[in-house]
Amino acid sequence: MGAPFPSAMPHDTIEQLGPDLFIVRSQFRVAPLCLTTRTMTIVRTGQDLVLINGVRLTEQGHRQLDALGRVRHVIKLGDAHAADDPFLVDHYGATLWALTGARHKLGLQTERVLSEDGPLPLSAELIALRHSKHPEGVLRLDTPGGTVITCDAAQNHADDRHYSPMTRACLGPLGYRRPAAISLPWKWAMSVPGGPSLREDFARILDWDFDDLVTGHGPALRGGARAHLQASVDHTLPQS
Repeated sequence: MGAPFPSAMPHDTIEQLGPDLFIVRSQFRVAPLCLTTRTMTIVRTGQDLVLINGVRLTEQGHRQLDALGRVRHVIKLGDAHAADDPFLVDHYGATLWALTGARHKLGLQTERVLSEDGPLPLSAELIALRHSKHPEGVLRLDTPGGTVITCDAAQNHADDRHYSPMTRACLGPLGYRRPAAISLPWKWAMSVPGGPSLREDFARILDWDFDDLVTGHGPALRGGARAHLQASVDHTLPQS
């Protein structure tokens, strides 16, 4: 694609959450002194793998990933997560799925458009936020109890793994320390001045039944996720 891909950052080994559901947590450099965490979700459908919130892994990490199946699809749920999609699409020859208007790096182009009434490369439901400034989607997998997958719309910074001291110090003041947090930076970046509240989008998500939440940041939230997300909505997006 005419430019070098970003190198892999330090990451954990792949963690299995269910028979065909996995995550891997990685570090990501936001700025010279700001290191944060990212989480890639891996869904297996037969012999194929779907990567959500893509993260480049080390050679050892990709060997572990390849042992799970063949990477066939990459889903970009959030507009801010674009750094490693070009590598994953190039390395695996994978199909890139993204919402209308999604922005990509290194000349990458959306191959399949994500839409609520369109096909998906896995068994899931999709909600595309209607009132956000930038494209963002949320998936629900039909696992026991239900699993919701977000990118940045809800985050779960439940521990300090992979953070730098500067980033760690900012988590509380910026609203990241709640379970299933809706952070203030995300709210500020995604709200349309004078437009409808993002609360209306989260009301649709909360209509789903789900116990677990996997976000683009932090560990999986196992059990009680819907109640935690409702509390975050009430805290960060109160009714006007």
